[in-house]
Amino acid sequence: MALYWDARTINTVVTAVDQKKASVLLTKTWLAIHEDMDVGVIKGTRLNLARTDRERLRKRLELFNMESGLGSVKTRTALAAITGNEKLNRTPVFSDRIKVGVLSGGSLHLKQGRCELPQGVYVECAASDIMLDTHAIVFVENGEVLYSWQPSHKLVQDIGEGALVVYRGHTNAAAMVISLLESAKKAGLECYGFVDYDVPGLKILSDLRHVLTKAVLPNEEGLISLFARRPYLNKSSEVPTQLNRYPNLLNSLPTSLKPSYTTILSHKWSVTQECLIANNIELQICSLS
Repeated sequence: MALYWDARTINTVVTAVDQKKASVLLTKTWLAIHEDMDVGVIKGTRLNLARTDRERLRKRLELFNMESGLGSVKTRTALAAITGNEKLNRTPVFSDRIKVGVLSGGSLHLKQGRCELPQGVYVECAASDIMLDTHAIVFVENGEVLYSWQPSHKLVQDIGEGALVVYRGHTNAAAMVISLLESAKKAGLECYGFVDYDVPGLKILSDLRHVLTKAVLPNEEGLISLFARRPYLNKSSEVPTQLNRYPNLLNSLPTSLKPSYTTILSHKWSVTQECLIANNIELQICSLS
C-alpha cells in the first residue's frame, strides 16, 4: 500500500510520537506507514510501536518538515515535487502577492525587468520584487480604484507621473503593503493615502501616518454640490455606527486631518472612493502632520 503524506497522515504520526503511544489501531494509514518505513509490529488489529519505532517516525517528521518547509511554507509547486501533495501548503495561492499599478499608466520596474502598464491595468507580484526607483507611491483603500480611477491631469501633475498605486489588501498582503510603504518612505519617496472620505477612512490615515506622508482628499465644495443634487449618494446612515466604533478618533488624528473630521461629522458624510471617482469629485493633496 502506497504511503501518501498528506496533512492528516502527518497529524496522525505527530500525535503518536508526541503522546509516546506504544500501540495504535491498525488503520489503512498505519498499515501504509508500516509497509513503507518498516516500523512497528502488527498484533491483530493493532500496530505496536517500540521506542525505536517512534524515534524513526520522529526523525522522518523532522526530515519531512525540513524538506517540505512546513514552517517556511514552500510553494505548492515545490511541495508537489517533494511529496506529490501540493495541498499541504494551506496558504491561499496569491496571498504572498500585492496588487500594484502606475498612476495614469507607465513603466513599472520589477526585479524581473520593466513592464509598461496602461492606465487601469495592474499586476500582482511580491512586494520584494518592486524596485522603488520612482518618486511616489499611492496607497488606495478599495481594490476597484486600481482599474477604475482615471486621475485628473491636475492630480497627476501634483503627485507626479510614474507614481506607483498599490491596493492595501488584507491580512498577509496588507502587512506586505505596509512594509513596502515603510521601505518607500525610508528611501525618500512621497507616500500618499487615498481612502474613503468617512470616519473609518480617517482612521486608516491616522493609523498609517508612520508610513504615509500625505493624504488625497476630496474637495469639500464639490461634495456639498453633489449631495445637494443627489443626497442619496451619501451613506449618512452609517455615520452613527462608525462613530460608535471610533469614539475617540479625534484625539488621535494628525492636526491636518481634524478639520476633515469636523466637516464629516457636521454634514454626516460617508463617501466611498468609488463615489468620488464616479462623480469626478476634484481631489487634492493634504500633508499628514
